[in-house]
Amino acid sequence: MNEEMRHIWERWQLRRSKIKKENLNVFRAWKRNIKQLKSVQESLLKIHEEAFEKVQCLSCAQCCKNAPPLLDDQDIHILSSYMGVSKKEFKRQYTLTDVNHEVSMKQVPCMFLDVDNSCKVYDYRPKACRRYPHTDENEYFSRPEFNAAATEICPAAFYVAEKLKLIIPESYDIRI
Repeated sequence: MNEEMRHIWERWQLRRSKIKKENLNVFRAWKRNIKQLKSVQESLLKIHEEAFEKVQCLSCAQCCKNAPPLLDDQDIHILSSYMGVSKKEFKRQYTLTDVNHEVSMKQVPCMFLDVDNSCKVYDYRPKACRRYPHTDENEYFSRPEFNAAATEICPAAFYVAEKLKLIIPESYDIRI
């Protein structure tokens, strides 16, 4: 882990549990001003790229250790085929369905997480894993609850949020 990554990691470790509520309030305020934030989208993409130049996922894997991914039918088809079981058997053995009928992996940490933090099914991993923490998506500012939770799990998501707080005018958030 390089020095800059260590600094980000330490800041994230110290602040993540304390900052979730603050971040949720900030993200909700940003959502209320979403039309004005369209101009920030280009900056968001640059900050996302910068975050992943600094934060090495294989040094962390907190998402795999703490946040089971949502699965859609295509994910279930791909993973069940890879594992050589029927979709029905895969769902029965490895997934949970919540009250909103969303399907996620049953086990945390993820059953596909290897000892070196790599993914045993990397080429077949679910879309939610491929996209996590979703900090480069157009919908970023419309998901305050998800983003606040991600800052608690992922140092890169934390980094993106902290950088955005520095560039988004205070009139668009709750800190005025």
